[in-house]
Amino acid sequence: MEASCLFKLLLGTNWVLFLWNYYLHYRQYNVHRQNEKRPQHVEALITEEEYAKARNYKLDKHTFSFAHDLFGQVWTTVVLVGGWLPWLWYACSPYPLPSVVFLAINSLVDTLVDLPWDMYDTFVIEEKHGFNKQTIGFYFADKAKKMALSLVIMAPILLAIEWIVEHGGPYFFVYVWMFVSVVLLLLMTIYPAFIAPLFDKYIPLPDGELKVAIEKLAASVNFPLTKLYVVYGR
Repeated sequence: MEASCLFKLLLGTNWVLFLWNYYLHYRQYNVHRQNEKRPQHVEALITEEEYAKARNYKLDKHTFSFAHDLFGQVWTTVVLVGGWLPWLWYACSPYPLPSVVFLAINSLVDTLVDLPWDMYDTFVIEEKHGFNKQTIGFYFADKAKKMALSLVIMAPILLAIEWIVEHGGPYFFVYVWMFVSVVLLLLMTIYPAFIAPLFDKYIPLPDGELKVAIEKLAASVNFPLTKLYVVYGR
């Protein structure tokens, strides 16, 4: 199969999957829209007022998601069809560490394209429902910190993968798979202890009924529970 035919097939498949998920999303939206009263089986758990607030929040999130997801799909198609990625790769090739430069520029462009949507979600929808605690200054500082940390982590990983591809011979894909698997396990280990606290506040769950109930639940399914934290978004 020619490369152009394969590209069209994969792009078409991507759109089919997107439309199917979009349809499922719409069905879920209709469920929330039609159920104006709280279901009988949760009446003991939530008041009518609390249910109405949760329902209105969910409807707003659904409406926003319809527009955001469609924009993201169209943008992805434009990027792929328009040849942005290969153009950027060749544009970065004269510079030292071109793969890192490519990663940094592409990440910056993606962030800027999604920025208006993310700000609307944070400062309009979340603010409307009382969930936003961020100021504009903190929002942008947090964005910059996340981008910088992502680049610091991803740059050496990308360079290592590039080296494996160049020197791994015919079975380079096996070595890349092994390397990525080890890196993912390592990140899963260090993320809760070192990375997540940079963005959120973690406080040990105090002793009480909730802690005891969680520990009993973990013990009942043989889950190796070690530490419990309450997370406060900054």
